Amino acid sequence: MFRVLVAEPDEKSFEQVRTYLPADSYQLSRAKESEACLNWLGQNPADAVLVSLDFPGGGAGAMLRRILAEALEVPVVVLGQPGQEAECRRIVLEGASDLVLKEPQHLQLLDLILRRAINFHRLPRQWADSEQKYRTLFHHSPDGLLLLDGQGVVHDANRAAEEIFGIPRQRLFGRPLHELLPEEAELRHLVGNLSALPDLRIQTLSLRRGQDTLWLEVHLSEMKADLQGQYILSLRDVTQAKRAQAELAASEAHYRDIFENLGTMILVLDVSGRIMDANRWVESWTGWPRDKIRTLNLFQIVCDQGLGAWLESQIRQAEDEGLTRGRQQILVGGRNLMIGYHATPVFQEDRLTGYRVAFRDITRQTELEQKQEELRLELLEKSRLASMGHLLQGVAHNLNNPVTILQSTLEWIRTAAPEEVNLTEELGVLSDQVRRIREVVANMLEKGRREALRQVVRLDLNRILQEELKFLQANPFFKHEVKLETQLLPLPPILGIYSDFSQSFGNLLNNALDAMFDSPVKRLKVFTACRQRDLVIEFQDTGHGIAREALPRIFDPFFSTKPNVSVDGRPAGTGLGLHSCRMLLDPYGVKFEVESQPGTGSTFRLRVPIQPARTVRALLVEGDADYRLGLHAGLRAFNVAVTAAASAEEALKLEDHFDAYLVAVVLPGMSGFDYVAELRRAQPEAKVIFLTGTEPVQVEARAKALQVNLVLYKPVTFRELAQAIALLDTSGSPVASSG
Repeated sequence: MFRVLVAEPDEKSFEQVRTYLPADSYQLSRAKESEACLNWLGQNPADAVLVSLDFPGGGAGAMLRRILAEALEVPVVVLGQPGQEAECRRIVLEGASDLVLKEPQHLQLLDLILRRAINFHRLPRQWADSEQKYRTLFHHSPDGLLLLDGQGVVHDANRAAEEIFGIPRQRLFGRPLHELLPEEAELRHLVGNLSALPDLRIQTLSLRRGQDTLWLEVHLSEMKADLQGQYILSLRDVTQAKRAQAELAASEAHYRDIFENLGTMILVLDVSGRIMDANRWVESWTGWPRDKIRTLNLFQIVCDQGLGAWLESQIRQAEDEGLTRGRQQILVGGRNLMIGYHATPVFQEDRLTGYRVAFRDITRQTELEQKQEELRLELLEKSRLASMGHLLQGVAHNLNNPVTILQSTLEWIRTAAPEEVNLTEELGVLSDQVRRIREVVANMLEKGRREALRQVVRLDLNRILQEELKFLQANPFFKHEVKLETQLLPLPPILGIYSDFSQSFGNLLNNALDAMFDSPVKRLKVFTACRQRDLVIEFQDTGHGIAREALPRIFDPFFSTKPNVSVDGRPAGTGLGLHSCRMLLDPYGVKFEVESQPGTGSTFRLRVPIQPARTVRALLVEGDADYRLGLHAGLRAFNVAVTAAASAEEALKLEDHFDAYLVAVVLPGMSGFDYVAELRRAQPEAKVIFLTGTEPVQVEARAKALQVNLVLYKPVTFRELAQAIALLDTSGSPVASSG
């Protein structure tokens, strides 16, 4: 008695099947949907499953796949309608045992087909396993597989082969493969007469399919034993790999072209510094062939010139931060050259394998920069002298009055009769005029002394403005014709060089006066205020204004809206005043805003930053816990992210590099001086601020020897420290470079 599960939702079809199977030989059960079918098979032994092609849940093919997936060892016979034969055959090729169509002449064979399927299934398990493995490997192989006879006729093909050729499998069966391929196809000539060919090693052949060209790895081998005279043709689609290989070759050629023709000298080093490759610009620059360059070790060359410590710091920075850049003077071919470089580490699978170094000979550029700096200083000096000359004219005017009074009084005393002279009164007059002269001279000497002292000190910008306005009292035009309005709100002190700000403020005030020379309304407003991020200094005049087209050029050297030579007493200009303002204040990160309306006047607004423009990472090395905690929290509001260490020893254990180092001179254990000495060995370019309450004479000399950027004396406010850090972070500022 055979137990057969009929997976058939249609009652009429189920009864039709029952009529064609002897009741004494078959015990039939019925399942109407896939889950019921699988549950039944999981709980009951079955000799066969008869599955309707249109069975719910994806049809017989889906049911077959689920049975195979569940490893239910039972033969499956597909039951289809007339006209569904091709679909049934497809499922048979996928692993079904056989098929039956729902028409009398086929159903009469149902008993025979089921018995054959059941008996076939009951063959020795080894044969069944081998057959199933063959079918699975053959039909599910990602490579295209075809079974051919000696004349190239297709006896079997898997789905991958169908996809490669773009030909349905039923069209492949029983036909010579070469007849199905285009005339020009390389594969066509290969499979025309297989019996005349030995085993074919793997070849890569092209196959045109529509508008596309496929690349196939082809392998042909003859079957053995019972299948002798038949061949397995294996086809692997390597089109994507071929394209990737072509793209890789093109990419390599592209980047090699960039490597050779970028215009920058490039070296590729291994981890020891040995030069593995160099581009043609290196050859041209050194005059050496590439083979000779590849025998050199760059690290050894640099160390031989006494730059070992610098090299170690650059390697460490490249590995920690992903790149290092800068400039360094080295000896090349007996010449001292300044080199600008950019180096990055090379990793393969997270393992450091070497470095890429791009560099340029910037010796000439450096010389030009030095000359440019000399010219800049010369222009600043000319501007300072011009301002001083302007100021001296007013001073001379101020001195002229008391000198005239002195002369007149002395002449009166000398010529008048003794009884006419009240000597006590006249001596008082003389004393007053001498005092006025001494005040003018003392103010001039103090201004000259402070401007000559090029030293970073605490500055009160309001006081500097007041002093410049006081000096303007020596200008008769300002004193008698201009209405001055000031609103100087409290400003925190900043760090800077006195003359940078005094000279700039003086230039801006003089420009404002010149602009109002012939204006009907002469009013000068000076305004200051403190904002969160910056200090604002504003100069507003009611002069002739600046034309819109001239605004972009007003800071250019030698550009002026005033005539070069004074005519009819009108002010003349050299075009250096505003340019020198920008040169003096750019190193502080000062932003200039200019608003002007011809015929109405101009406003020059300066924004002096008092905190970093970006988030700066600072390491605070401070032994006092309260002070450390206060700075850590307080600086956060000023765009400074602080990492704190309680001692030099703790700080040295940190592997991170910071934008700024805030170091107390007095520390528990190792002193701040010794810590900075260690830091300099590891990071020569580190930017350091000393924080100390010690007398300057005890700190300044050692700080200078250690190339400390700045020394601040406690107590220090958060805002003052934030502005100092902003200066460190501003290129070209008075404290940005060590020393």
